[in-house]
Amino acid sequence: RICNTIWIPVSYTHLDVYKRQVQDSKGCADTLIRSITEPPEIFIDAGDDQTIEFGDSTRLNGSYVSFNGKDTLIWTPAADFRINGITDPEVFPKDNTTYFFTLTDKNGCKKQDTVLIRVNKNYMIHAPNIFSPNRSGTNEFFNIWTTRGVKYVELLEVYDRWGNLVYQ
Repeated sequence: RICNTIWIPVSYTHLDVYKRQVQDSKGCADTLIRSITEPPEIFIDAGDDQTIEFGDSTRLNGSYVSFNGKDTLIWTPAADFRINGITDPEVFPKDNTTYFFTLTDKNGCKKQDTVLIRVNKNYMIHAPNIFSPNRSGTNEFFNIWTTRGVKYVELLEVYDRWGNLVYQ
């Protein structure tokens, strides 16, 4: 028969030492004292916040130390990942996104950290402001360059020096 159903801290300065009084069926009693320690802490780091251009990808730089081993390692939101369960997945965010890096050890203890990926949506188009397609060999070629976020140019108009439309 157990006289006391809960473990009572021996002192409030040593919260990891507990005692429990027990008594058997013949009336013999004893006090058990046990030290219960917390498992080692999990250290987890999701990496530094980053800024990328729209249309680019980046690698997350997570790291962890778990003295109890790793059971699961999860990045969320999972929709942006090609692979999960690793520390450095490649992501393709379309908007500013906070990623959560969660480790669960073999004892069921969890630790989480976050990283913010900012997406710079400056759509840039670079085009020459002058060219001369007269076969002189100078400034003959016309091309437009864009940042990755630009899928296509909807309208392109070319005017001569007098303001007349020569190409649309």
